[in-house]
This record gives sequence, structure tokens and C-alpha cells, in this order.
Amino acid sequence: LAEVFYNISSWYFSNDLYKYSIFFGKLSTRLRQNFNSMKILLAGSLSQMNLEQLGLQELDKLNYKNIYYLKMFKMRLAFLEKLGKTDLFIDEIISFTSRFPNEIEMRVLLADKYRQTKKYEQAIKIYTQVIEQKSSLNKSNILYSRGISYERINRWNSAEKDFKTSLNLNPEDPYVMNYLAYSWLDREINIPKALKLLIRAVEIEPTDAY
Repeated sequence: LAEVFYNISSWYFSNDLYKYSIFFGKLSTRLRQNFNSMKILLAGSLSQMNLEQLGLQELDKLNYKNIYYLKMFKMRLAFLEKLGKTDLFIDEIISFTSRFPNEIEMRVLLADKYRQTKKYEQAIKIYTQVIEQKSSLNKSNILYSRGISYERINRWNSAEKDFKTSLNLNPEDPYVMNYLAYSWLDREINIPKALKLLIRAVEIEPTDAY
């Protein structure tokens, strides 16, 4: 019967009738409390209704041995992000990365959150660990993010090196071009090079206001 309610809930969800999807989803999880695929669907419906706090409750006390764990954890982080629960967001990723140290995506997400909350030294430490780790990960974006962190704490030589290395890996990244060029202009150095980068960045992203 729980699966029947899941199918009904899924049909309503696919037709953008989220209120009814939630109703049948709650019936389903009441009959089968550990029905994880139903919890994911229910959390998705609650998100569509801007009921993030209730969605967070559906994803509480996750079991890391559950095959749906990573998907549910990412949804939980999205709810925490939207609710502005930054400290809890950070605490939960720290706990996750201590249990799963090879999950590079989550470590980068933690570093990004540190950078966004102006904890640049902590962000740099994690970015550096990820950059030095041997993997097939495209590191140009991570170098760019570390460069921003360096620049914000006035370690310009390190920042410039990261921006240049990032561009060597991905020569057509307009955002790295833009950041490096404006950093040069702020310091009144390399002005012809800066102008050249800005012109190219606009050619790549002509509708971007930055």
C-alpha cells in the first residue's frame, strides 16, 4: 500500500500538483517509515512548496549505509543553504568529509562555503589539499577559487599564480580572465594585458554584466 501511495504521489509530482503529492507521500511514509525513495520525492515536493523546514525534517537522521544516502544528504544541504543555516551546513559537511575523505566534491563544497563566509585561510587549506591530491578532477576552477581567497587576504603573488595556472588549464574561461584583469587594473599593472583579457572575456560572454 505504501508503494501504491508512492506511485500516486509521483504522478501528482510529475503534474506539478505538489500539495497532493505531499498528502499521499505522508501517507506512504506513515505506512513505511524507512521508505527512502518516498522521502526523496516528498522532500522534493516540499521544496517546490517552499516548505524547506519540513523538507529538512524528512531528511533527518540519515543512515550513511543507505544506498540513497548521498542523494538525500545533498538535498539536506540544499535545504540548509536555502534556510541560511550556515553553521549547521558547515558542521554537516565536516562530519561527512571526515567519514568519506575521498569525496572530493564535498570537500570543495566545504572550501567554497568557507570562502563565501570569508574564512579564507580555512578555504585555502582545503583547496590546497584537493589540488595536491592526484585525481582526474579538473582543477582550473579550484585554482580560481583559491586565487580569489588569496587575493582577499592580500597574498597577491599567490593569487596571481593561481589565476595564471587556471588560465593555462582552461584558456577560455572568461571569469578567470575578468578577475585577473581587474586585479591588475586595481594595482595599475599589466594594463595592456588586462585590456586584452577583458575584450576576450566579453567576446566569450557578451551578455554577462560582469
